[in-house]
Amino acid sequence: MRIPQRCPRTTLGVNITPLVDIVFQLMVFFLVASHLAQQETVPDLALPQAVSAQRDVPVEKPQVVLNLTQGSEGVWVAGRLLDGPALRALLAAEKELRGGSCQVRIRSDRTVPYSRLEPILATCAALGITDVVLATVESD
Repeated sequence: MRIPQRCPRTTLGVNITPLVDIVFQLMVFFLVASHLAQQETVPDLALPQAVSAQRDVPVEKPQVVLNLTQGSEGVWVAGRLLDGPALRALLAAEKELRGGSCQVRIRSDRTVPYSRLEPILATCAALGITDVVLATVESD
């Protein structure tokens, strides 16, 4: 009778389950982040032209992006249309949440009159928000 020889067959394999989990979480994160970034801008907004502008302004503080369009009476913030009191409450809450240092970026259509922009600037000044940026495009 022949005695079978036992060879330990231990194959070392790489467990890729954690890798798949991490890649899946990264994909979900970037999908959500890109969706939120798209909500901040209104795609059909014609920004005003500027002869002298500061390029690639570094964003050092958290931003609140305000969009003014020609057809609407309010201000678009993160996909929601806000009126004056709601905008003031939002800016006050953002300033309080960020410890007093936040930046307001105003994206306004070039056909919007200054009379609609002035109350927003006055609200920022009344709340003590001094870092206000007007988005423009470079003129040809």
